[in-house]
Amino acid sequence: MEKSKIRLSYLLPKNYYSCPYQYVKKKVDLKVTHHFIEIYFHDERIATHKRFPQYKEYAFSTSPEHLPDQFNQLEWNDQQLLNWGLKIDSYTHKVIQRVFENLLLKEQGYQSCLSILNLSKKYSNAALETACQVALEKIGSLSNNVGKE
Repeated sequence: MEKSKIRLSYLLPKNYYSCPYQYVKKKVDLKVTHHFIEIYFHDERIATHKRFPQYKEYAFSTSPEHLPDQFNQLEWNDQQLLNWGLKIDSYTHKVIQRVFENLLLKEQGYQSCLSILNLSKKYSNAALETACQVALEKIGSLSNNVGKE
């Protein structure tokens, strides 16, 4: 078994597999097979997830029952983050929308959105808007070229 320490986000490295929030910052054992990830604390299994394929990185497997009750009463929600993006301008808003598009739980995108939006505190809104425009153009050109080789 591998050893791992649960991060503050109670998700594990490479791909993210949740465990009950009570185990944040605790050392756990991981049993990793071809098909499953099992998480143990003091020889007691506390979570099991179907393992993502090896080629998949930075994917989330989050069980809602692993989240604390107050998780549903977070300081932020997706609409607040979308509104903040819209206040900056349309490209920033679109980037924030894109973050949320493919997530099963919108909470998984909060940190990414906050990281993007907080750039407006370090750089001007115009600079962030330009960066978001360039990012969207790059993403669009990549998806438009898929299968054209």
